[in-house]
Amino acid sequence: ELILKNKNYNLTYLLALSIIIIGIVCSKALMSIGMVLGGLSLVLEFNFKAYFEKWRNNRSLLMLLFLYLCFMISLLWSQNIDYALEDLKSKLTLIVIPLLILSKPQLVHRNKEYLLTLFLIGVFITSLINVLFYTHIFGNIIYDDIRGMSLFGSHIRYSLLIAMGAIICIYFIKRHQKFIFFFITVFIWFVFYTYFSEVLSGVIALIISLLFWLMAELYFKREIKALFSISIIFISFLISVSFFILSTESNDLKVVSYSEIAEEWNKRSKIPIHSNDAKGQELKQTLIRYLHSKSLPANAKGMKELTSKDFINIENGIADIRELSNGFISRLYSIRFELQNRSNPNGHSILQRIEYWDAAFKIAFNNPILGVGLGDVQDEFDHHYNEANSKLLLKNRKRAHNMFLTFWVSNGLIGLLIFICVLSLFISENWKNKDFLALAFILISISSFVFEDTLETQTGITFFSFFYALFSINKSHKE
Repeated sequence: ELILKNKNYNLTYLLALSIIIIGIVCSKALMSIGMVLGGLSLVLEFNFKAYFEKWRNNRSLLMLLFLYLCFMISLLWSQNIDYALEDLKSKLTLIVIPLLILSKPQLVHRNKEYLLTLFLIGVFITSLINVLFYTHIFGNIIYDDIRGMSLFGSHIRYSLLIAMGAIICIYFIKRHQKFIFFFITVFIWFVFYTYFSEVLSGVIALIISLLFWLMAELYFKREIKALFSISIIFISFLISVSFFILSTESNDLKVVSYSEIAEEWNKRSKIPIHSNDAKGQELKQTLIRYLHSKSLPANAKGMKELTSKDFINIENGIADIRELSNGFISRLYSIRFELQNRSNPNGHSILQRIEYWDAAFKIAFNNPILGVGLGDVQDEFDHHYNEANSKLLLKNRKRAHNMFLTFWVSNGLIGLLIFICVLSLFISENWKNKDFLALAFILISISSFVFEDTLETQTGITFFSFFYALFSINKSHKE
């Protein structure tokens, strides 16, 4: 009877983890249901002495608990307690999921490949749905831009799932030769999806994780010449991309007949040429850039070559015809335009992040050791933007979009140091075990921390805490 009970509890527990991992891919509700079901199965099993033994022997879990304790202590100097309590509640997932997973490490480890496969299938199916609907093979959804392609959550968060799916494919390619064709096909699809979706953080996460895996393999095999060659190729790639982004356009934008383009524009558009486009940019400059991108002169002759579709593109803030082609190259043209036209950051993701980072640094320097407290982060950002007369519109006045800066602002250098220790301990232990999948995961996470407040969203926290715990199972518990 006891064996039967344990089997039922274990099946319920694995069902809960399965629901959580499917929820990470496509549903916040499923994430919550999975956590409740998992917690309930542990409570009903009522084996807390064994759970506690597992918890206290896992250093990675203890570091996460210490980090959460740091959040709680910061309430002592937070003014906005209501906001702080709400934030604490949302961050509870950061420790709840590791507590669930590390309660039964042997069982989880035995089913690790099942969980990874479930995640892989979920990401593959949802990515197919995204593309099929975006290309109107199915459905009739009208998209404002390619960011709307992600139907199951934030396009930025989803790009991390795609990157994670790609490295899981590498893991299975190395371990299961029987299904190698399938995993190679899925891997190629994920690479294509990353290119097609134009999410910069997703491209960076995928490149860094795959490059690391390749270089780590070469390092441990002592293939020093190959390692050196790969390094040179990658550095050359970075230099080429940087040169492209920072180089000025060859077109001479000074040769412009403002009166002619204004006259022609007003004949065909209801939007005044001296107003702003849909992205908040000066419409006149968007028009001039668009003309030159089509190799047309900025005068009446060039204006007459523009189609009705071109006018719509310009009104929507498209400054370069090449931005309309899907793919990462299109994103590079967009980034170059942003960096060369910095007068108005609104509507430009890179320029807005520069504003966020600048604000975060200034707030952090004013409260370097303990931070402003968990509850006062948004209030401090709002105050800074008002004091600095920021050009950002109210809807764009957001937080740091960088987890390291966010921890520094909220919990000071002490909180930032603890967060770095959480990541460093994970890296150290998995480097010793040569667990390249775990290390690729943490690199994906870190790359997202640079550009996003990943741990400020339910999907981001659940993704990080689930895989962090999965790859933190002690070697002694695997056996």
